[in-house]
Amino acid sequence: MEDGAVSQSRRGCVHEAGHAVFFVITETPFEYVEVKPHGAGHVFEGRAVEDELLTPTRKEHRCHALIALAGEMAERSILRNCDEPGLAKDRVRMSDALRGLARDEAHKQELEKRCRLAVEELFQRTEIRASIKLVAETLARKSRLSSASMKSLVSEEARRVYREYPDFDIE
Repeated sequence: MEDGAVSQSRRGCVHEAGHAVFFVITETPFEYVEVKPHGAGHVFEGRAVEDELLTPTRKEHRCHALIALAGEMAERSILRNCDEPGLAKDRVRMSDALRGLARDEAHKQELEKRCRLAVEELFQRTEIRASIKLVAETLARKSRLSSASMKSLVSEEARRVYREYPDFDIE
């Protein structure tokens, strides 16, 4: 049985691997993914201040909603549970991304359901889970992976699964 520190470290690797793999398959730029020994981690996008002033496209909003939810789904799919208190920031990010797509609150709630369903269905695919497991294992050994390293770890099959998946967005 794993002690708490090892368990949190593994959870952090799986969670951040979920985000990072979705950055790769959605072709959303990022610089690196990192996990600290105690399990805290993040994916650094490396955006310039000028980039923050641009209005995101519908595609960027969709991608960021999927990416925000991917950490939680990685935990649920691979670890069979998740750290509920640790997911608040990701849920706010998903909600913010979907707010950019929604006409009103009811539409946003429908988009949230569709986004969650899309990620759940994508996680049922072996190709996606295998890439996340490989990235999580590599993160456990190295603690930090560059965007280029990540791209080499995510299978072409995982990218194809995403490309062929129907869009969850409704206007």
